[in-house]
Amino acid sequence: MCDLRDAVWQLRKGKAEEQQRVQRVQEENGDLRQLIVQLEMEKDDLKKKMEEKEQLEIKENRNFSCFHSCTIVFALLGLCLY
Repeated sequence: MCDLRDAVWQLRKGKAEEQQRVQRVQEENGDLRQLIVQLEMEKDDLKKKMEEKEQLEIKENRNFSCFHSCTIVFALLGLCLY
Protein backbone atom coordinates (compact mmCIF):
# COMPACT_ATOMS: atom_id res chain seq x y z
CA MET A 1 0.00 0.00 0.00
CA CYS A 2 2.88 2.39 0.77
CA ASP A 3 4.46 1.63 -2.60
CA LEU A 4 1.23 2.53 -4.37
CA ARG A 5 0.94 5.77 -2.41
CA ASP A 6 4.56 6.67 -3.19
CA ALA A 7 3.97 5.94 -6.88
CA VAL A 8 0.93 8.24 -6.90
CA TRP A 9 2.91 11.00 -5.18
CA GLN A 10 5.75 10.63 -7.67
CA LEU A 11 3.30 10.82 -10.58
CA ARG A 12 1.71 13.95 -9.13
CA LYS A 13 5.11 15.51 -8.57
CA GLY A 14 6.21 14.59 -12.09
CA LYS A 15 2.98 16.03 -13.53
CA ALA A 16 3.48 19.29 -11.62
CA GLU A 17 7.07 19.57 -12.87
CA GLU A 18 5.94 18.88 -16.42
CA GLN A 19 3.27 21.59 -16.17
CA GLN A 20 5.91 24.04 -14.95
CA ARG A 21 8.13 23.17 -17.92
CA VAL A 22 5.24 23.63 -20.31
CA GLN A 23 4.44 27.00 -18.74
CA ARG A 24 8.08 28.14 -19.05
CA VAL A 25 8.19 27.08 -22.70
CA GLN A 26 4.95 28.94 -23.41
CA GLU A 27 6.32 32.07 -21.74
CA GLU A 28 9.52 31.79 -23.77
CA ASN A 29 7.47 31.33 -26.94
CA GLY A 30 5.51 34.47 -26.08
CA ASP A 31 8.74 36.40 -25.61
CA LEU A 32 10.07 35.08 -28.92
CA ARG A 33 6.85 36.05 -30.69
CA GLN A 34 7.16 39.58 -29.33
CA LEU A 35 10.76 39.74 -30.56
CA ILE A 36 9.69 38.50 -33.98
CA VAL A 37 7.00 41.19 -34.20
CA GLN A 38 9.49 43.84 -33.12
CA LEU A 39 12.07 42.66 -35.66
CA GLU A 40 9.46 42.63 -38.43
CA MET A 41 8.55 46.24 -37.59
CA GLU A 42 12.21 47.26 -37.61
CA LYS A 43 12.70 45.45 -40.91
CA ASP A 44 9.76 47.32 -42.43
CA ASP A 45 11.14 50.64 -41.18
CA LEU A 46 14.56 49.89 -42.67
CA LYS A 47 12.96 48.83 -45.93
CA LYS A 48 11.05 52.12 -46.12
CA LYS A 49 14.21 54.10 -45.37
CA MET A 50 16.11 52.22 -48.08
CA GLU A 51 13.34 52.89 -50.61
CA GLU A 52 13.36 56.59 -49.71
CA LYS A 53 17.14 56.69 -50.07
CA GLU A 54 16.95 54.97 -53.46
CA GLN A 55 14.34 57.48 -54.63
CA LEU A 56 16.56 60.36 -53.53
CA GLU A 57 19.53 58.84 -55.35
CA ILE A 58 17.49 58.41 -58.52
CA LYS A 59 16.34 62.03 -58.28
CA GLU A 60 19.90 63.26 -57.70
CA ASN A 61 21.15 61.22 -60.66
CA ARG A 62 18.48 62.76 -62.89
CA ASN A 63 19.43 66.25 -61.74
CA PHE A 64 23.11 65.52 -62.30
CA SER A 65 22.41 64.12 -65.78
CA CYS A 66 20.42 67.21 -66.68
CA PHE A 67 23.17 69.49 -65.38
CA HIS A 68 25.81 67.46 -67.18
CA SER A 69 23.84 67.59 -70.44
CA CYS A 70 23.32 71.33 -70.17
CA THR A 71 27.02 71.86 -69.52
CA ILE A 72 27.95 69.91 -72.63
CA VAL A 73 25.43 71.79 -74.77
CA PHE A 74 26.67 75.18 -73.57
CA ALA A 75 30.27 74.12 -74.07
CA LEU A 76 29.52 73.04 -77.65
CA LEU A 77 27.60 76.25 -78.31
CA GLY A 78 30.49 78.23 -76.91
CA LEU A 79 32.91 76.44 -79.23
CA CYS A 80 30.65 76.90 -82.23
CA LEU A 81 30.16 80.61 -81.60
CA TYR A 82 33.81 81.24 -80.82
